[in-house]
Formats: sequence, C-alpha cells, structure tokens
Amino acid sequence: MSVLSEIQAERIADGVMDLLSLPNFETVGGCPQWIKVRQDGCGEKRWILVPCSNPLCVPCSKIRAAQVRARWEPILKRMRAPRMITLTTQSGFDLRQVRKDFQSFFRRLLDLRLGKRGLDELIEAALDFVHNPSGELPEQKLQDIKSKTAAWEKKIKLFRSTCERKRVTLGKSPRMRDVIGPGFASYEVTWHDAHGWHFHRHLTTDGAFIPWPVLVAAWKVATEGKGEIVDIRLVDKSADSIQELIKYTAKAWEIPQERAQELRLAVFGMKRVWPLGGAKPSKVKAPCPCCHLVDCRPHPISGVMATLYRGTRSDGTRYAVVGDGQMSAVVIRTWHAWVEAPALDLIRGGFACQSQGP
Repeated sequence: MSVLSEIQAERIADGVMDLLSLPNFETVGGCPQWIKVRQDGCGEKRWILVPCSNPLCVPCSKIRAAQVRARWEPILKRMRAPRMITLTTQSGFDLRQVRKDFQSFFRRLLDLRLGKRGLDELIEAALDFVHNPSGELPEQKLQDIKSKTAAWEKKIKLFRSTCERKRVTLGKSPRMRDVIGPGFASYEVTWHDAHGWHFHRHLTTDGAFIPWPVLVAAWKVATEGKGEIVDIRLVDKSADSIQELIKYTAKAWEIPQERAQELRLAVFGMKRVWPLGGAKPSKVKAPCPCCHLVDCRPHPISGVMATLYRGTRSDGTRYAVVGDGQMSAVVIRTWHAWVEAPALDLIRGGFACQSQGP
C-alpha cells in the first residue's frame, strides 16, 4: 500500500503529478466520506462530506452534531425554561434485552396517568422518598434531602396543583408526557466490563416544573423498582449550554472494538433523536453555496469516496485527496464549496468532471 509523502501530496494538489501515476496506489480509508453532487438549478458540481452510519465514528459524529443542531436549535431557543432529564436502569450483558426493557419502561413513564388516584399514589411515594431517602443515593443528595425536607414537601404540593390545572386545561386526567412537555430525547449506550451494557436516555423538554423526588417516584413505578439514577436540572439557552445539549444527541460512543458489532446489531434502525410532546424539528433549507438559491438542490453524481490525504497548498488553499481505490481526485476548498481541482478532472466509470455532466 502506497503512503503519500507531503511532497507528493503538494505536487498532486498543485496539478504537477497525477495521483494514479503512483505505483501500487490503494485507498487508505478515512471518514467522513465524500460524494460529488450537481446542483440541479445552477448546474455547479461540488463535493460534500457525508457521515457514515457507525455510532462509534468520532469524525462523523461532528457532522451529525451539526445536522442535529441545525434542526433542533430553533426549538431550543423557543423554550421558556428548558430542562434536561436523565433516566437510567440496571445494566446487563444482553444489550438487546436491556434496550427492550428500557424502551418499555420509558413508554410506561410517559403514559403514567395522573388522575386523582394515580396522582395521590405518586405524591405519597414522593413524600415517602423525601422522608425515607434510599441509602444508595450519593452522600451529597442524602444531605440535600435531609436539610431541605420542608422545601421538598412544598414543591411536591405545588406539583399536585400543576397536575390539577392540567386536568382542567385538557378536560381529562393528564399523563406524565403532558407534564414533561414538548422537546426531544436521545439515548446513549456505554459498556463496563464488570456490569455490561448501560442504556440510558437524555430528555430536553420545556414543560412544567417536576420536583426531583416526584420524578424518582414516577420512574420507580414505571420500572417496577428497577430504575436507578434520575436527574433533572434547569439549563440556560446560552451557546455553550446548547452545544452541551446537542452533544448528547450525536457524540461517538466509547465502546471496546470487540463489542462494536454487537452494539450495531442491537441498535440497528433506532432513531438517535426522538421528538417529544408533538415537537417537530425545523426543516433546514440551506441555500446553494454557488447560486445562493434555496430551491437549488444537490444530487449525487459519484460513488462514495474516502479521504486519503488532506493538507494545505503553498498558497494557503486547503485540499483533500479522495478516492475509492480505482478512481481518485483532488478537491480544493474555494470560497463557497469543495470543488475538484481542474488539472485532475477524471472521467472514469461514470465519475463526473467539472466540464461534463453525469
């Protein structure tokens, strides 16, 4: 397998050397991958980066995070008081079963009825938790409950009033999903050698205030006592906080390589981000970087190409060498897009150059 030297890459990027003239040249891989597209309005051809579907790929997770942010950031900014909720259950060595159980528990939580009887039982369980906190809680949480028992009791009573107002507004008994409010949820999977797979979910919502003891009690009911860590916190709408919230929806999971295939099979087909309470992500209509019209849409005209080498030319222009082992090209960064270097336009097996359409 040939490895490009810095001098060779510079000569290729400057159009002095043909990439295919290198002996025994083979693809050396790389993510994210490239696809050449043609804008249907202005006809311009450019290259775009496409993330792979591997949830463990770090470079592609950055592209996915940018895509998620573009869709959900407007929703976040419209929230009056966004809150982040974290729900977890017991770990296990069978990821399919752990995932299946969690999804069942989560649906049960959202559908938990808060009618007179259900609400009374939930309030009673929350007060019992405040008066008799579990010894498994962190020391800081235990001290907080013991020192603020009266304050927690007052917040729990306010929650009862909130549910009663919801009942009047809805004209029927509310469910927990009505109180949690609109937003979105994402899930995360981690691995620990001693405990196995840990499946948990992060919710970003804009609903009524839910006291932490109430959420703990509700999660215990939904999971039949198998629920573990529950956290709820108010977050601001600063750029740093939004970035932190979006990070959970797209970050690459740190899973041992020998467990990667098991993970991918277990979560195949699952949506990473799920809307809650009727919230809908914004439709992103990015304008064409060439003609700046929104209706000018890109269409793929090449196969997937991996990054072989990337660098900066002597004049400061950024470039990347891309290829799939059989056909190759050098793409350079212009003021508006990645385009193919004219000196190395290739027409092979349907591969489109700058001057010729697909």
